[in-house]
Amino acid sequence: MAKTKWTNLRVVADKILRDPIFIGLNFETVIDYFIDFITVVGVPELFDEKFTNAEIPIVNYRATLPDDFLEEITVQVDHKIARTATDTYFGNYEEYQNTNPNEYFPDKRTEPSYKIKGGYIYLSKKDGNLLLKYRCIATETDETSEDYGIPLMPDDPVFILALQSYIEVQFLKMLFRAGKINGQVLQLAQQDYAWNVGRYETHSRRLTYGDMESLSRQFKSILARNNEFETRFKHLGNR
Repeated sequence: MAKTKWTNLRVVADKILRDPIFIGLNFETVIDYFIDFITVVGVPELFDEKFTNAEIPIVNYRATLPDDFLEEITVQVDHKIARTATDTYFGNYEEYQNTNPNEYFPDKRTEPSYKIKGGYIYLSKKDGNLLLKYRCIATETDETSEDYGIPLMPDDPVFILALQSYIEVQFLKMLFRAGKINGQVLQLAQQDYAWNVGRYETHSRRLTYGDMESLSRQFKSILARNNEFETRFKHLGNR
């Protein structure tokens, strides 16, 4: 699926709240369900890429990750590219050094390494500065807008309908457990969700015209023609 324009998450919330049964649903809960949905379904086009604008200080082998951090792309320690660590004692350097003062210690390595856990990144260097390129969820960046910081999503009707169905099912589950709706209402919503998310997953795998053209050229370059033997394969590999 081609990357689409962005739209605000409030679009989905407004659609859902048109139905009086969802009157108790607040926007904070919609955001929580939105995060759950993209985790379950996987929506690569939702993720933005960022650089840290300033160096993050490393204090005692640890640095705090940005609030919107999802996944690292590149990690630099004092302007050196770091690699993912495989050390069994990673994240507990101070204790390890105190109990094993004569052992080879990670600070002596020329190549820094790191491991991520929770909201922190643990490093093989006790102090220094960290730069990150990382993935995050796209959000409204206009600081003058009342929606500043609100998650954005593809302006795609198929995606919006799948997300809407997911949020409705999660909220209706709570109402059902509280005895406020019958099982038939929840079952119908679950059926709608299964249909809509299946449609989205199929839709999201569609190739764009550019993708199809590239794929066509690749196949044409590797498939042998029926008459290649007669022409002594002199055209083999031609595009």
